[in-house]
Amino acid sequence: MTNASHQIPLRLRVALTHHRLDHEIAAGREPAASRERMLRAQQLCSPACRRCAARALREAVAETERIEHGSSARTDHAITARMPIRRAAVADLRDSLLALADTLEFAEPMSACGVARVYQLIRDGSGPLYCADSARTLVETLWWIADALPDWS
Repeated sequence: MTNASHQIPLRLRVALTHHRLDHEIAAGREPAASRERMLRAQQLCSPACRRCAARALREAVAETERIEHGSSARTDHAITARMPIRRAAVADLRDSLLALADTLEFAEPMSACGVARVYQLIRDGSGPLYCADSARTLVETLWWIADALPDWS
């Protein structure tokens, strides 16, 4: 069995369980303790994953700014399953969110734990980006992320 064909089952397992793996990595579980977490940590630190997370943060800020300036967030009036963001919270933390996006995109080296925490922020519909009743505030969540990204301030 070649190295590439040996990786297919591992990559498939990681693809099917990436949300759980992200949660484990965000909680501080050591990536090196499992092959699945190690691969997911490598994926999270890849430029593509980091750009995707940075883009999601910038889009949240841009959506808030479009609405604040009287523009419709969506001009085509399409129905989507996308959760509405908490515009006031995002507007209050605009500069921090944009700085975080820049850090994700440009800082080296990158912490898989920090990227996993950002993915939790942008994916969790019951989290502080979308829900006022979340367990943590958006400020607390950004501090939690900052603990894992020492280059971000």
